[in-house]
Amino acid sequence: ACQSSNNTKENTPQHTCNMMFRLASLLAAMAVVTPAVSRRNEVMVMDGHDVMDDYTSPLPHTYTNEDDLPNAFTWGDVNGVSYLTRSLNQHIPQYCGSCFAHGSVSALADRIKIAKKGQGDEVNLSIQFILNCGADVAGSCHGGYHSGVYQLIKNTGFIPYETCQTYMACSAESTEGFCEHVDTTCSAANICKTCNTFSSRGGECTEVSGRHGCFSLCVACVCFMISQPFY
Repeated sequence: ACQSSNNTKENTPQHTCNMMFRLASLLAAMAVVTPAVSRRNEVMVMDGHDVMDDYTSPLPHTYTNEDDLPNAFTWGDVNGVSYLTRSLNQHIPQYCGSCFAHGSVSALADRIKIAKKGQGDEVNLSIQFILNCGADVAGSCHGGYHSGVYQLIKNTGFIPYETCQTYMACSAESTEGFCEHVDTTCSAANICKTCNTFSSRGGECTEVSGRHGCFSLCVACVCFMISQPFY
């Protein structure tokens, strides 16, 4: 308990007691106005993800001598050149637990930039495509698994550029924000689409179609030789 004192200097027991009381009052007020946030585990393997380790080349750790490795390394600075692509916020325009899709698709875009030796335009891939078409294999706004994303891309044979399927932070089961009003079915238009002009002038938004399983002959999507490993 605090005891009274006539001493008004800041190092007195009374001053210390007053400061402790104010701090306790502040913490109590914060506890009242700040509700507890419940978080769920967003790392989960979907039922359709049945190929966890899909590779043909030897893994680096099987042939690399640890003594040959540098003390530090980052693809963000290789002799002054960054081979990393951009980072995105997965939680806008509303909350979506799609970290598994952001991480894996970003890593794939980085691999493409590395293969291009950092030359030319960056390839930005569609994360929304994963949410629209990968619920059974990759995941949704309520979680998923990174290697399920790669299985989906390999099974499909392509992944669209983001420019023809932008990120909405929505999946079929999500009721966050405006998601209930968004069509996230895996239709042709929800894989890759574009709009030709204003609707008031008779314009419409339609899918971008192509041949050989790739939209617009790989102009609007990134195609891969399925025989080559993704990771």
